[in-house]
Amino acid sequence: MEQFKITSSYKFEESLKKFKLDREKVRQNILKHIESKLDDLSINKRRVFQSPYQENDKKYTLSGFVTKHENSCTIEAVSIWDKELNIDDIKVKVLDIGIIK
Repeated sequence: MEQFKITSSYKFEESLKKFKLDREKVRQNILKHIESKLDDLSINKRRVFQSPYQENDKKYTLSGFVTKHENSCTIEAVSIWDKELNIDDIKVKVLDIGIIK
């Protein structure tokens, strides 16, 4: 059985207050979303997550990072958007930046 540790950023906490969202419902939504994706996660590899969420007839996107360990998962809740995110609308730009010493 996996154990989950959830931390949240200042921005995430401020968004909870701003949108007047129920902290426990948001937490349960994130846990349910991550549990459904556990088989897709690699051990010790940090991944981005985005979870749809609805409260008071309004749609939100909860986002952050998840790292799967041998017997646990660390979840970092980072931000809440007051709209649904369509993954097809995201454009990824690869930057080749090197460090000169």
